Amino acid sequence: TEADVKIYDEVVSLGGSWATVTAGSTMTERQALEAMLLPSANNYAISLAIWAYGSLDKYVAAANVWLASHKLTGTHVADASGFSEKSVSSPTDLVEIAKLVMANPALPSIVATTSATLPGAGVEKNKNALLGTLGVDGIKTGNTSFAGYCLLFASTLKRPTHTVHIVGVVIRQASSSNLFAASK
Repeated sequence: TEADVKIYDEVVSLGGSWATVTAGSTMTERQALEAMLLPSANNYAISLAIWAYGSLDKYVAAANVWLASHKLTGTHVADASGFSEKSVSSPTDLVEIAKLVMANPALPSIVATTSATLPGAGVEKNKNALLGTLGVDGIKTGNTSFAGYCLLFASTLKRPTHTVHIVGVVIRQASSSNLFAASK
């Protein structure tokens, strides 16, 4: 809607990550998640939160209740996109969140996607440069001026006798190249 275009304009003006949105276009919930997760689009995170909860305030309240119920006490959500300095998490909580993402029936296939063609946005590429190397099959990049460059990752390594699933997080890197080198 025009409200989503307004969110897009605000995110762009603040220097956030974004994916194009066009008023009147429609997409599935999966496509909206792809738009949020692949290019790390703050505007889609905000639009999805409003769509699902009716307002950002209701989303923030529900997210913090959910975090508390999962004993993720090192994490506090202040906004839908993570762009706020008040949205914080600990490495321990992020690893637990990574495990939950990879156990979800829908999310692993989304975070493993290298690119998607989305209505109103066009082709959006996954910003995780490690995807497809070293068994990396997800999860999410992010960066802000206060958190630096961060990567929540998952990797599946096949060994002769078994398969090993690894999740991890690298935070506070000075650049994306530093981030991907440190993640390896």
